[in-house]
Amino acid sequence: MILVIDIGNSNITFGIFDGDELVKRFRAPSNFCAPIDDYLGLIKENMEGLKPEGIIIASVVTDFDYKFKFALDKAFGCESLVVTPKTPCNLEIKLDNPMEVGADRIANAVGVLEKFGKNAIVVDFGTATTFEVVTGKREFIGGLITTGLHMQLGALNAKTSKLPKIELYPPKRAVATNTVDAILSGIVLGNACMIDGMIKKFKAELAPEEYIVVATGGFATFIDGYMRESFDYIMPDLTLEGLRAIYNYSLNKVGK
Repeated sequence: MILVIDIGNSNITFGIFDGDELVKRFRAPSNFCAPIDDYLGLIKENMEGLKPEGIIIASVVTDFDYKFKFALDKAFGCESLVVTPKTPCNLEIKLDNPMEVGADRIANAVGVLEKFGKNAIVVDFGTATTFEVVTGKREFIGGLITTGLHMQLGALNAKTSKLPKIELYPPKRAVATNTVDAILSGIVLGNACMIDGMIKKFKAELAPEEYIVVATGGFATFIDGYMRESFDYIMPDLTLEGLRAIYNYSLNKVGK
C-alpha cells in the first residue's frame, strides 16, 4: 500500500492506494501549530495497523512537508518522497522558472496525463484556484493562479468594516436584493463567469490544438452547475492520483 499526502493551506488530504486503486481517502484541517503526532495518530488509525510500502508528500506550505517526512520516516521506517520540480515524474516543465511550480500543480499535471494522455487544461479549486495546461507530449506549458472561493469570502469580511462573514451556498439570482445574496452572486456566479471566460481565452491562445478541460478540488461540482459550458470531466481525486503516478515513476526510475 502507498500513502499519498497533499498538504494544502486549508486542508491536508490523505489517500491510501492498493496498487492503482484508491481504497481510502481522508482529510484533516491544516493546523501548522498542531503536533505532528496528531496527524500520525490519524494516519495510523486509517491504515488499520498496516504499514505503507511507500509514502509521497506534496505540499504548498514551506517546511511543513519536511516535518511530515521526518515524522513519517521514523514512524513507519521508510523513506518518504517529497515532490519538488526536480522529482522524476516524466513531465517537462516548460515555464520561465520551473522551480516556482507548486507540488500540487505538478501532481495535477501528471495525474491528468496518466488518465487521458492528451492535451488538457486542469482547473483546481483549492485555497487558490489554479489552471494547469499540459500537452500530450507530457509538457507543462503554463496556467494561472487566482484566489479561491473561500479566500474571497474571507477577504471581503476581513478587509471591509460592514460586510458579514457568511457560508458559501447557492446564490438565488445574479441581481441580488440584499447583502448576503450580493456576496454570493459575486463569489459564485462571478467565479463561474471568470472560469468560463478564462477557459475560452486559454483555448483561443492554444488553437488550433484542442484541449479537454478537467476540474478537481472541493468546489468543482458546485461551480460546474453555474458555468455556461460544463467541464469535460470532474475528478475529485486527481491530485492524489497524480501523486501515486509520480511515486511509481520515481520508484521505477531509481530502480533502473
